[in-house]
Amino acid sequence: MNLDALFNQRIAAFVQGGPPARASRPLFHVEDDGQPGRWHLSARDHRGRPIALVRWHDVIRVPALARRMRDRGYTDADMYALLLVLTRAANLFAIDAGQRSNKDYALFGHVLHLLTLTQQTDAHLALRQHALYFLLFELDVDDEARDRVQFGEGRLLFHAERLGPHPLSEAVGAVYDSLALPRRRFAPFLEVARAFHLGWVHWLETPARQPWRLALDAPLAALAHPDVFLATLRDDETRIFDALLDATSPQASPAAGWVSRLVLMHYGLHVLRHTPEAVLRLRDYVGDPTRFSLVLRALVTQGAVPDRGRFDALGLNICLVPAG
Repeated sequence: MNLDALFNQRIAAFVQGGPPARASRPLFHVEDDGQPGRWHLSARDHRGRPIALVRWHDVIRVPALARRMRDRGYTDADMYALLLVLTRAANLFAIDAGQRSNKDYALFGHVLHLLTLTQQTDAHLALRQHALYFLLFELDVDDEARDRVQFGEGRLLFHAERLGPHPLSEAVGAVYDSLALPRRRFAPFLEVARAFHLGWVHWLETPARQPWRLALDAPLAALAHPDVFLATLRDDETRIFDALLDATSPQASPAAGWVSRLVLMHYGLHVLRHTPEAVLRLRDYVGDPTRFSLVLRALVTQGAVPDRGRFDALGLNICLVPAG
């Protein structure tokens, strides 16, 4: 299963505003009957009918599964958290042809942090944990379940009530081992679901052999990768400023606009969260008060700034008022 390709397909569909490209089997996208333009990652059942992976639990008996998992040491609370995380996982690859929300940009940014900040340093590990926590938040995983999934020893760990922290992949494997797949009529679908869920864990926790890169042709596209962004921030901050200006340019292509929105997020997280006064360097570089005001409002609207009041303290509150 090529999750890199699936993630790039989601980005391409988001940027272009159309339906998803054909995914490689056994996974493919199916349009939601009740939500035209919403496409769910799916697999086929034993009769060849598509089932969305977000509905994978509909083909199992959850109470029976919970009983078997209790025999393995997992509590009902553990099972709630596991099933919630596995159910939400496929939403990472869902496609909505009509939606362009801050939630989507946040999701893209968190995934890119997980895929590109792979050095085993305290700084990278802290950023990956931050990205994981908020990725699960954007996938609508609640606080209790989010707190159970954390990085440790280079892997994703699941913190079970009795068993303690252990690899999330082991917990996922225990779920599927408890289903006794060979005797189930939905075994073909569940085999694909198992491969997807284990692949999803591996994809997020395991550094790529080569630096992970987007399949996206756009000016300054490299800056959407957090590792490149951080290196550029150290070496030539003005390249970051140029990308931020693209976020408010009506002439920017859809792909360039997507990149600039990701750069907004990175700039907020890695610069303004710690030193909000750094925005004054951006103001001086831009020069034009109107253009700077547009960029500042974009940072706030995007949610890249944790506390708008920090800008008020810098005397920039007038810049956040739209022109009349």
